Amino acid sequence: MVIVAVAVFLLAIAPYWELFESYVLPHIDKPLFVSRSCWFDNETGRDADCGYFYVAENRDVEDSRSIRIPVVILRGGDGASERPPILFISGGPGETNYLDKTWFVAWGFVLQVSPWLESRDVIIFDQRGAGISEPSLDCVEIRYRHRDWRFIQDWLAQAIADCRNRLVSSGIDLTQYHTPAIVADIIELRQALGIETWDIKGTSYGSRIALELMRSDPASINSAVLSEVMTTEPTQFASNGERLDEVIKSVAAWCRFDPDCNAAYPNIAEKFEITVSWSE
Repeated sequence: MVIVAVAVFLLAIAPYWELFESYVLPHIDKPLFVSRSCWFDNETGRDADCGYFYVAENRDVEDSRSIRIPVVILRGGDGASERPPILFISGGPGETNYLDKTWFVAWGFVLQVSPWLESRDVIIFDQRGAGISEPSLDCVEIRYRHRDWRFIQDWLAQAIADCRNRLVSSGIDLTQYHTPAIVADIIELRQALGIETWDIKGTSYGSRIALELMRSDPASINSAVLSEVMTTEPTQFASNGERLDEVIKSVAAWCRFDPDCNAAYPNIAEKFEITVSWSE
């Protein structure tokens, strides 16, 4: 009888066995959160609940491969259940949220210097492709390639091409790693955790995600804290060069009419243009 019961149990969990062996699932019917033991030494002084959140890489493809997103909830203790949890959204794009074994200790410091997080559940996750999410879009080719700064454009272009080719050849669909997909991940994570409303904290690129989240899932947002705000305009990065030119011209004009500055840095705008031309 015991053998039969064990056999039935194994058959029941067979479709999800790869959850514990690999982040790649053949197919999932819906987003799935799986609790597991934490993979780091918890020195935050709080209880922590850990798990992996599995979502489809491409939501428009029925048999899409899955993505594994690490999630950590630092419990706020007494009173936390009376207030919405706080979701931390990292920046970048592609910045880690410090969930790896080495850097998780940083969250202890964050809690110490953030009294507004007291008695609040804090939810931390790595965005798809970033941090310890899998698959990882980390370009090791850039980090480990020999750098000769005299030819930075050549080696950087080659390193990026090598990284892209490696990722694509491994089956990763690079067209699915963008803001709308990350926002959809967050909405599905909220639903999987059974959360009705939460507060969100976004920094830099994380503020862009937060803004899109407020637009896509407004009823779930109790409040939002944004810093180093990056707007949702798709051309923001494209205009950075023009803004830099304006800043350089303003600084040069000020320096030209300041005797001390002009004496120390004569013709600063022209010298800057010459320096830039050397790097082209």
